[in-house]
Amino acid sequence: MRTLARTSRRHASGMTLVELLLALVIAATLSAAMALSVHASFQAYATTAESASTQTATRLTLRRVLKMIRGSELHDAYDPDDGTVTLLVPGSTGYPLQTVGIQMRLVNGREVRMWWAENASYGDEDLGDLFYEDVTSSSTAQTLLPRVRCQRTEANDPYLFTLGTRLADEGLLLMRATLDLTVEPDPEQLMGMETGGALEQVRMVGSTMPRRTLDER
Repeated sequence: MRTLARTSRRHASGMTLVELLLALVIAATLSAAMALSVHASFQAYATTAESASTQTATRLTLRRVLKMIRGSELHDAYDPDDGTVTLLVPGSTGYPLQTVGIQMRLVNGREVRMWWAENASYGDEDLGDLFYEDVTSSSTAQTLLPRVRCQRTEANDPYLFTLGTRLADEGLLLMRATLDLTVEPDPEQLMGMETGGALEQVRMVGSTMPRRTLDER
C-alpha cells in the first residue's frame, strides 16, 4: 500500500526535469528549422527579384539603343580612348568592326553617342557602365546601364557593338548594328543576404538596320 501511494504521488507531481529539458530541446530544434526555412525563402525572393529587375533594365536599354540607331541617319564608331576609330570598308581587315561605342545623328539633327567604359570600383576590368551623351546640347554623359560586362575581340580589346557597313554614293553607310549586352545583378540590392552562389548574368543580343538603309535597298 505504501509503494502504491508513493507511485500515485509521484505521477501527480507533474513533469520531471528531464522531461522539461527534452521538451525545450524539441521546441528549439523546431524553431531553428523554421527560421532556416524562412531565411531560405527570403534568399530565393531577393535573388529572383534582383534577376527580374536586371532583365527588365537590360531589355529596356537594348530596345532604346536599337530604336535610336534605327531612327538615325549618319553613324560612326566611337571610342573615348581612341579618336581614330571609324567604320571599316566591307572586306577590309578587322571587318566587321567591333567597338565599345557608336555615335550618330538623329533625324531632328541632334548628335548623340553611346559607349561602354570600365568602372574601376567594380574590381573587374571587364565590368563597366554603358553611357549616353547628347553632344549637340553639350550635356554631361548619363549612365544608361550599370554593371555591363564587355565582350573581347581576338586582339583582347573590349567591345559591345558590332558594326557592318556598305558602300553607297554618299560614302560608307552603316548596314547593320549589333549590340551584345551582358549585365550582372547588383549584389548590394540583395539586402546583405548570402545567396549561396554567384548571381546569374543576364545576356541579351539585339541587331537592327537604320531605316535609311532599309529604304534604299
